[in-house]
Amino acid sequence: MADNLDLPGFHRLLADGRSQRVFVSPGPSGDRVLVLDLSGAPVRAIEGLPGACGLAVSRDGGTLYVALRHAGAIAEVDISGLGVIRWHHLPGQAQPESLARAGDTLWFGYHGPTTWNGRIGGLDPLTGRLWTEAHPTRYWRAPELAADDGVLLAVQGGLTPSAVHVYEVTGDVLRLSRATDEVSPNLIDAVLVPGGGALLAVGAAHDRVAAFTLPGLARNGGYAAGPYPNAVAIRPDGRYVAVGRRSLGGADVRVYRRDLAEPVAVLEVGGQTTLADRGLAWAPDGSALYAVTTPLDGPEPSLSVLCSSIT
Repeated sequence: MADNLDLPGFHRLLADGRSQRVFVSPGPSGDRVLVLDLSGAPVRAIEGLPGACGLAVSRDGGTLYVALRHAGAIAEVDISGLGVIRWHHLPGQAQPESLARAGDTLWFGYHGPTTWNGRIGGLDPLTGRLWTEAHPTRYWRAPELAADDGVLLAVQGGLTPSAVHVYEVTGDVLRLSRATDEVSPNLIDAVLVPGGGALLAVGAAHDRVAAFTLPGLARNGGYAAGPYPNAVAIRPDGRYVAVGRRSLGGADVRVYRRDLAEPVAVLEVGGQTTLADRGLAWAPDGSALYAVTTPLDGPEPSLSVLCSSIT
């Protein structure tokens, strides 16, 4: 069963084990982040966050960071009380959209008022120091970021070809180790396998999720998703992969054990809805798979808990 999230749109879904919370952001059309417990029940909405896009949680699970596109800032939220602590403002007309934490540094993807002005910046939450050019690489717009085990992934989707950059992270320094535009055209979603040794990527032009080794980005198999795939999620223990696609009901999500070519489960979103882009996330303990769907006639998202029996 899908529960309406009472948001005007959808941008990011984050399930965090340290805080035992699920966070959903609406993107540029909204000004609040919805907080749920791990069962999917609403806890509270954090208001006053214009253009809430990217989400990240601190190492200790006590702080939520939200990229505020319309405010040109990153909000810092106390998770225990769900109150905003402070905003970290970016200079000029910079608009942050994506966040990823690697070590003690919070990395953000942002863009300016013109095209090909997207970059990666960094924030030290302990000191408040913020820098807007962590690496000289420029992007068409704000790159989507993901991080794991000393690796930062930057993806410029929505283009053909789509750019993928892999950075090594040492403290607050990024070093570009690999760049390619051969992962997938029109890239929609990409995740790092826990441990940082592999990348899973999905683009609407293909019918499968492609796997690549890191840091070299050598192709290493993949998982069939069906036409128009648009979401991929790796279980926190790295054992299972969920892949989803846009469809009008039916076999929307397939779950694979990472070492098997055939799915161990085929799950239905159901109803007159379709899976949202980047709309999958595993529960922190792997006991459930969350899916965000949208109706065929509007952008308002709903959340479903699709499974709880895969071990």
